[in-house]
Amino acid sequence: MITGAPKKILKELRKLSVKHTRDKTGLFIAEGERLVRSVPSDIIKYYVFSEKCGRDFTDRFDTGDFPAYFVEDGFFREICDTVNPQGAACVCRRKEYELSDLFKSKPEFIVVGEEIQDPGNLGTIIRTADAGGAGGVILTKGSADIYSPKVLRSAMGSVFNIPVYTGADMEEILKVLKKKTFLFWLHILGEKQPPIKWI
Repeated sequence: MITGAPKKILKELRKLSVKHTRDKTGLFIAEGERLVRSVPSDIIKYYVFSEKCGRDFTDRFDTGDFPAYFVEDGFFREICDTVNPQGAACVCRRKEYELSDLFKSKPEFIVVGEEIQDPGNLGTIIRTADAGGAGGVILTKGSADIYSPKVLRSAMGSVFNIPVYTGADMEEILKVLKKKTFLFWLHILGEKQPPIKWI
């Protein structure tokens, strides 16, 4: 059953458009029908639908035991990053990883991104790493927020499929990779660096 969102929920939704709040609360908004459907149930906090689309989406979404709210169309556009939002979103809890988590399955390779600041590029890198069978993605400090709307859209759900460790220091990465005796390291460099470096 979908109910009107209380003031507490409206306040939270408004604040989650800011990275500082996402970092502080560990929450983020996944928006768009395709992306919402790809979110694992164990990280969902609640669903949000626009008033106009909400009634239709109740028939197409199984919200299970999770709370589900509808908000006014104008407010829904305000909390979403797209020009013409589809009317479906959910608030999710971030998955936090330790660097060691990426090596538990003994992956053949890991993708490392250094200061990838363009959200579209970062989302594409995560999606490509997922499709290519990488064991995970390591991002250095200075990279874009993987839970920003643009990264989530570009990654097309891959953020939920592959572990991504953020805020790494390059020396920390090198130490771990040497300990794991990787045969090679594929380093995807930032826009201001040389194209590709092999070690």
